[in-house]
Amino acid sequence: SSAASDVYKRQVQRLPLPRGREAEWLGRAYVDWLGRLFPTLLVVETSEQETTIRLRGGRAPLLRLRPPESTASAGRYVLDVAGGLLAAEAPTGDPRLEFRSTPDGEGAIAALQDFAPRLPWWIYLWTQAPLHAAVMVAFRRWLRRSARA
Repeated sequence: SSAASDVYKRQVQRLPLPRGREAEWLGRAYVDWLGRLFPTLLVVETSEQETTIRLRGGRAPLLRLRPPESTASAGRYVLDVAGGLLAAEAPTGDPRLEFRSTPDGEGAIAALQDFAPRLPWWIYLWTQAPLHAAVMVAFRRWLRRSARA
């Protein structure tokens, strides 16, 4: 594994956390918000067992996210990356999207951890990684606006 791929196995963003909210709310809000971000492009379907993100009109999921058996605590909410066209078929590690609130309850951290893309790393670094970062910046802005509302 190259040094570049190691850097992108963990993408971490600091987020504001609206007063009175916790990590589980943040993770669920992210999934709901994602479906509203690109309504003409993406379809986000959520059930108790799985969240599926796919292109509108497409059948194959881009990503499949599942809550693990023991998921949320007040300060942590995890969605395992269970597959999809954007994820490696047989990843090493424990690919997941994790939300954690800070001890003071005023902020949170969102981390995409141990993610292995299906694309070769050099293509991922120029496509999926910057897109994920841009989506998280937009989510941060949405959180700030909704905290003021």
